[in-house]
Amino acid sequence: MKRKNILWGLFLILAAILLILNTFNVNLGIPDNLPVWKILLAVALLFVVINEAIKKNFEAVFFPIVFIIMLFEGEIATLLNIESGDLTSAWTFLLIAFLLTVGTSLLLKHGKFTFTVKSNDGEEVVFTGEEAKEKFREIKNSRSVYYVDCSEPINKDIEINMGSAEVFFTNAELYDGNGKISVDCNMAKVVFHIPAGWIVDCDIDNNLGSLKMNKPSASTEISKRIKITGENNMGKIEFIQE
Repeated sequence: MKRKNILWGLFLILAAILLILNTFNVNLGIPDNLPVWKILLAVALLFVVINEAIKKNFEAVFFPIVFIIMLFEGEIATLLNIESGDLTSAWTFLLIAFLLTVGTSLLLKHGKFTFTVKSNDGEEVVFTGEEAKEKFREIKNSRSVYYVDCSEPINKDIEINMGSAEVFFTNAELYDGNGKISVDCNMAKVVFHIPAGWIVDCDIDNNLGSLKMNKPSASTEISKRIKITGENNMGKIEFIQE
């Protein structure tokens, strides 16, 4: 079970117990002028602080801590013998939290390696530190193979982020000559194995990358065309006619 689920499970149970006791006027030593909702909110914020500290996201603890102080500002002022009952303005508290958050973030994340990938359901997952470096190496060294069936209408999207990929065409003799492939190549290498006799109509936006066409040594009769569009961002796209 995830640590986060345990913490929030404990909090919800504690919240339920406190609400039940409050319903029956059992205060457990809690001062009468201290609302139960303040205690519950403070405990929730404390769990956030503990969870972020465990994950070493220290820059994320300041706002919850400042909110806890703001919740009990009157009680803290009483303990410090401040007659006004106010420590400072709410805007000052928020400014302090903001400055501490940004300053700590700049110090802790200076030079920290982060890497973002998309999961199978399309959500972005961010990796940091050694885990990010390992995930970067895994993707960079990965190799994908795509087989395009020419017996069906070709309208395919291919996205490669780092790593490498090869694209092969099967049942080429059944190709109708109206196919289209869109490729999104990002810091990767993509090799298209084009059947002999095909012409590639290439309309790819090349951004700091390279495009290369390797034609067969022997001349062949040209009969069919395929359109390949998309973007090549700091990658390499190669067409090999076979």
